[in-house]
Amino acid sequence: MIGYTQVYRPGIGIVATAPLGSPIELLQGDVLRVDVSFQYKVAQESSCTLVGVIGLMDAPAAMGKASISLPPVADFTVRFATVDIPTGAGGWFRTATPPGIYNLLVWIEEAPHIYDEIPNAVIVAEKPSLIASIMSPMMMIMMMGMMIPLVSEGMEQR
Repeated sequence: MIGYTQVYRPGIGIVATAPLGSPIELLQGDVLRVDVSFQYKVAQESSCTLVGVIGLMDAPAAMGKASISLPPVADFTVRFATVDIPTGAGGWFRTATPPGIYNLLVWIEEAPHIYDEIPNAVIVAEKPSLIASIMSPMMMIMMMGMMIPLVSEGMEQR
């Protein structure tokens, strides 16, 4: 049922892809996009809800849902769909998805017996703090600023 997974980072785009069975790493605040396939047969137009969970079915660390339309077909047909599972980054009035290694589960809400689970498939890493992400480039700029006068002095003496 689960095909492959992608990590979507808001403001950047898709940053990682993993085939079936390979663990995928994402940061808090990223979205895990899961591609699935399943067979169905319905006599009239209907829909179902695809549920994706990082963690356990009864204790999800992160959850996403997608409504899937099912056109009428007489014979069993393969349907491809995608469900996005957003992870929390924390912040004001929001909870963060705890860092850790999690199972990946996907099922159809209207038929919970149709599900797929991959143990230890998702690694959620802690998102770097704002200070840490700013300090590294800032240190490089400050070091370059200190080097320019030294290099300039050496050039003047020649």
